[in-house]
Amino acid sequence: LDGDCGELNEDQSKYLKTIQASNQRAIDLIRSLLNVSRLDLGTFSITPESVDLRVLVKSVIEDYKTVASEKNVHIEELYESTVQGSVPNIQVDKHICVVLLRSLLSNAVSFSNSDGKVVISVKDVKQGEEHGSRKILDDSLLISVSDNGIGIPTQEQDKIFTKLFKASNAQTDDRKGAGLGLYVVSLILSKTGGEIWFVSEQNIGTTFYIALPMHGMPEKAGTTNLD
Repeated sequence: LDGDCGELNEDQSKYLKTIQASNQRAIDLIRSLLNVSRLDLGTFSITPESVDLRVLVKSVIEDYKTVASEKNVHIEELYESTVQGSVPNIQVDKHICVVLLRSLLSNAVSFSNSDGKVVISVKDVKQGEEHGSRKILDDSLLISVSDNGIGIPTQEQDKIFTKLFKASNAQTDDRKGAGLGLYVVSLILSKTGGEIWFVSEQNIGTTFYIALPMHGMPEKAGTTNLD
């Protein structure tokens, strides 16, 4: 696709982008299956370090640019700081944060309609502030991923973080998935002290929120990293 093997015509480019998108979905599925195993067995490690989430967001967006362009979905970044001059670094495990971001961005792009928009926001928030109809429990970095896609049916929203669940309006051929991504994210955050929630309206869109406490993630020894 980069032209390393010569210039591509329109059809060649189209077919290669389809192959690349399918490959990315396969990679996401394998990552999810491996992460479920590591989480269930408790073999994963948590190695906190000072992380600039803005850098991670940009790298994850790069991974999904081709998939997004296939659907004409525009991805927008937004960084805000109400407490400091800029979004501060946080002591978290870099690998784990990439897993969280990949899952939310992958879903947002997959469940967006053609010509849609996805907005990823990172900002520091104070305890007691309300975001997405929920009060923040600790001073945190708040990650939100919003789309204007198909949304989640109201009667199914309480099941969205359960293993292998897929909403009834998300089971079409072009939105294939194993129903593991959000389960993995929820399980990770239950073990690292963060929170996840969402607001959604069918045919309007969905916003997922992740709050990472500013005191960071606890260190944990393990034999593998989450991927």
